Amino acid sequence: MIILERLLKTKKPSPRIPIWFMRQAGRFLPEYRELRRKHPSFLDFCQNPKDASEATLQPLRRFDLDAAIIFSDILVIPSALGQKVEFLTGEGPKLTPITSEQELSALNFDQFEKRLQATPEAISLTRQALPKEKALIGFAGAPWTVACYMIQGGGSKNFDEARLIIAKDPVFFDKLMMMLVEATALYLIAQAKAGADVLKLFDSWAGLCPAWLTDRALIKPVKQIIERVREDCPQIPILYFPRGSGEKVLSLGRSVKADGVALDHFIDPFFVRDTYYTHGAPLALQGGLDPLVMAAGGALLEKEVYRYLEAFKGLPYIFNLGHGMIPSMPIDHVTRTISYVRTWEKENLRIAM
Repeated sequence: MIILERLLKTKKPSPRIPIWFMRQAGRFLPEYRELRRKHPSFLDFCQNPKDASEATLQPLRRFDLDAAIIFSDILVIPSALGQKVEFLTGEGPKLTPITSEQELSALNFDQFEKRLQATPEAISLTRQALPKEKALIGFAGAPWTVACYMIQGGGSKNFDEARLIIAKDPVFFDKLMMMLVEATALYLIAQAKAGADVLKLFDSWAGLCPAWLTDRALIKPVKQIIERVREDCPQIPILYFPRGSGEKVLSLGRSVKADGVALDHFIDPFFVRDTYYTHGAPLALQGGLDPLVMAAGGALLEKEVYRYLEAFKGLPYIFNLGHGMIPSMPIDHVTRTISYVRTWEKENLRIAM
């Protein structure tokens, strides 16, 4: 069994620590930039199976990684439902806002699977090309995060406009979440059936969800998606990334019944370790290293890599960042980070497979 997949299923540590990085296929790689120039539209790039597969594979040709994550974007779902989505250079995503039940009624599933078919096709191509010992990760945005973009009409530091509409019109919000639960489940199932070994739900704006809305916006919809995926694909492990959730991260991961939870770089890894056994069922852990520390390099990078490895020694841990690679990431810092992990595991891990 693939190392990453086995760790997530067994919830037990591995003598080889699985490594992959969020946004490992991205602008810091010259080969990615060359490929990106072929596509004026970012969405067209995502919807080209051959080039999406190539982007997925590029970092594994450079680095000693244990997983590839399919090249796509969390906003392909609203686009497939019929919402206008554009990616403007230097501005990020722009969407035609959906702020009422009437506007929501214009979205539908008529062309949904057809519009998203490129991702399963890219997964199939990638799985054929990927070494069998490497995991292939499929993913989607979690409903709360995708809803924030859909209502706000783009990115935001705090999504105040979206959150105000959600507070004023709970019926509209609940209907939107129901639609996103169904859409996300269908999308993830298609990825699993196409050959993904692991799935991940990105809740990038979980930290902006107020306490009064946590159950309705984070826990209930993500749990429903995971249950729906497991009905069709019971063997596939699922990661959840509730970014910005702080000390709630373990309880959220367990509440949604995920196999593993990803950590951002704002929570102390030793706090996670010290509270790991107080929240119930075993849970795999992933990530935490500050991307800017990797970018800075030097003695701090080595120190921080070892700090995470020491914090999670003896626990089921996947090495990753606390957020995505930045475009200016020095390539040699990525190589150096991986070498630190490999050196540490040889010196410190003596457990049997």
